[in-house]
Amino acid sequence: MVKKKTLSAQFDWVQAQFKNLTKDQIIQDIIDLPILNFTIEEGHLKYYEYNYNFNYAGIRLYFQSADIGNMDFREPFEDCLLIISGQALSAYRADKIEENAPVYQLVNRINAYGLINRVDPCIDDCNQIPYFKPHELLYYCEHGKYAYGKSMEYDTYGTANTGMTLYLKPKSTDDKIRIYDKQAEQANKQGLRIKDVAPQVRTEIEFRRQKAQDFIGQYLNQDESLLDFTRGYLKNRVHFFPIMNSRLPPENGKTSWAMSQRLNWQVLHIQTA
Repeated sequence: MVKKKTLSAQFDWVQAQFKNLTKDQIIQDIIDLPILNFTIEEGHLKYYEYNYNFNYAGIRLYFQSADIGNMDFREPFEDCLLIISGQALSAYRADKIEENAPVYQLVNRINAYGLINRVDPCIDDCNQIPYFKPHELLYYCEHGKYAYGKSMEYDTYGTANTGMTLYLKPKSTDDKIRIYDKQAEQANKQGLRIKDVAPQVRTEIEFRRQKAQDFIGQYLNQDESLLDFTRGYLKNRVHFFPIMNSRLPPENGKTSWAMSQRLNWQVLHIQTA
């Protein structure tokens, strides 16, 4: 995880397909964990024909078998799928606490031997007063003052009180963004007052298929941290424009121009012309 003041960046999901590799090659050489840590479980994935997986702390390697009892695991898998969730990546980081940048090294090995078809980089804003919240950005979207590439489509889930998620681009696209208020979300789940939960706003990009391969390929072939590289992606592609002679929602109380400046200092680019 890369930190800058109260901003941090990490991967919240990594998914890759492997062909003609053995379980030992994937688990021991690529994931770099002992095989004995993993157990075999039954489990299916929507849209896939896999019916079993090796699992350790949420790191799952899915494969297909018609006769698991007689399967020779010394033979290469014709096809298998590795899925590592955000929680699993946190557990992996804890397992490798003494190593330098273990998740970066893991992603590098996965990319070298497999085909990454989904990766979710994210930025967490844990400032006491976050740079922005989803409902503040929604105000720009509703006024037609937002663009992500050529798209102006957006959607929301939840409310400012229960924890709003703002989606940029349609959910079916391969590079959609989710911005959500984890502070309000956790307060609502735990029955606490919002002010009794630590602030956290997450900006997460879900890359799939070729978009995932492009992002990872570019990230691994440069020297910037994940935080700076992801911020650069957002600044180049996501734009919010000032709403002249207008004010933000009453609960914020800041002018549109002032909000624009706050956004510009964090991860998103504001046109101030």
